[in-house]
Amino acid sequence: LGRTLVTGLADAGHEMVSIDREPTDDLARPGITQFSLDLTDADATASTLAGTRADALIHLAAIAVPFSAPEDVILRTNAGLAQSVLGGAVRAGIHRVVAASSPTVMGYGAPRGWVPDRLPLDETSPTLPWNAYALSKLLIEQTLDMLRRQAGDEVRYATFRPCYVIAPE
Repeated sequence: LGRTLVTGLADAGHEMVSIDREPTDDLARPGITQFSLDLTDADATASTLAGTRADALIHLAAIAVPFSAPEDVILRTNAGLAQSVLGGAVRAGIHRVVAASSPTVMGYGAPRGWVPDRLPLDETSPTLPWNAYALSKLLIEQTLDMLRRQAGDEVRYATFRPCYVIAPE
């Protein structure tokens, strides 16, 4: 999702900064600056974000597939990234922050089945995470809520819950 978003926005004329553990050849092109960074390092993340002078941040860094790592690793990694990256964006003075969550926060995909209690689904639909991945995505949403309470209207926040993200290839 990250590479596709970065290249799509760069193609649309936006100057993009991609921060990840390792640079990727897919993003080595004009309009895209890459930084290699361990995003779990909160101070380094905030410092790097401040240096970009970005006007918006889209947080997609996470272990992105349920059960692709041990549950404790998924929860610890994704929760730590939420605090480091989203909190770092606020510390860096970035005033528009977007983060990817997941429909799994509502119970989607639960092994015992899932049927929403009502339609349409919206921000007030109950959350029913059933694994560490879903819980970590709910923590991302709650981290934004926490930061909103801290920063007030100074920063605009949004989350979205993409489902079945499939690379173009």
